[in-house]
Amino acid sequence: MIDLAGHFVGQLCHIEAAEPGGERFNRFMTNEQRRAFENLMLMCHGHHVITNDVEQYSVSKLKDMKVNHETMFSDPAVAMVRVLEDVTAKTESRKARSLKRLNEVLAWGLDDHELEDSAKLLNGLASRLQNLPKNARVLVRIIVERAGSVRRRGQRPELPFVELAESCNFDQGEISRLIQILERHGFAQVWEGEGPSETVGLNESHDYPSMWFDFLKFSRKMGIPLKSIIDDVQFHLLD
Repeated sequence: MIDLAGHFVGQLCHIEAAEPGGERFNRFMTNEQRRAFENLMLMCHGHHVITNDVEQYSVSKLKDMKVNHETMFSDPAVAMVRVLEDVTAKTESRKARSLKRLNEVLAWGLDDHELEDSAKLLNGLASRLQNLPKNARVLVRIIVERAGSVRRRGQRPELPFVELAESCNFDQGEISRLIQILERHGFAQVWEGEGPSETVGLNESHDYPSMWFDFLKFSRKMGIPLKSIIDDVQFHLLD
């Protein structure tokens, strides 16, 4: 309903058209009934166009959609369920199958059998990532990106806490909570130090120690955002 510039782009739409020739026009309705709240829906332009298909979007179906959507925001019981819903279950991750593109881009030289084993390993990681809150995955990606720009050979992805805090849109309290989540799920460790010397590092698989930096190298060479791979868990892009 609102574009990236902050402009309201929603459209006020009629379930039964306002004028003859419009979708689902009802000649037995009065103009007062046509402009009544019960006959109006707020939609984005895309869905306004889609609902012009009167066979798929009948009057009764649109009215049901209107009632169901309004109930989400007017019924306290429904609103409570939405608040308590596990948002991690909404992440529609896509697993890797062949890893042939990753194999080619990184010049691994693996055969199909070896790639199949690698795919199983990475899909296990995908399942674990999917169980993280979205902001925790974002933090993983930020660590990889920033550590990758200063990485020394054989070094794991890690950053001083102060640098991590300054490079994120999260406040330090939120970052601390996210790091605790990453630690609990086995993704990160914190090396204690005095003040600014505290460091946050990502754990790497013993079977695939360069995993995080390989994702970064692949994304840069292919022009695929690392966000798509880590934040959105779209591992099929590696195929």
